[in-house]
Amino acid sequence: MANQVDRARAYCTYVESALGNPAIVGTHWFQFYDQPTSGRFDGENFQAGLLDICDTPYWETINACRKMGAALYGLRMRLQTALK
Repeated sequence: MANQVDRARAYCTYVESALGNPAIVGTHWFQFYDQPTSGRFDGENFQAGLLDICDTPYWETINACRKMGAALYGLRMRLQTALK
């Protein structure tokens, strides 16, 4: 992602695509915190959390999660109805 706004948009796209697929019953976020800058046991150190390694929230992504959580049932119904 180019920035945090893009990351939040990608999250919304991810959830919307899952809501539109009748075979998917849920989604999840990879982890709460980012991976350490020094890397995991295998060297991987992605920005995969809702908070960075200094406990600073990624507000754009958190707000996207809140937005999708509030709208998910309506979106699911609308998307499923559109598929019929």
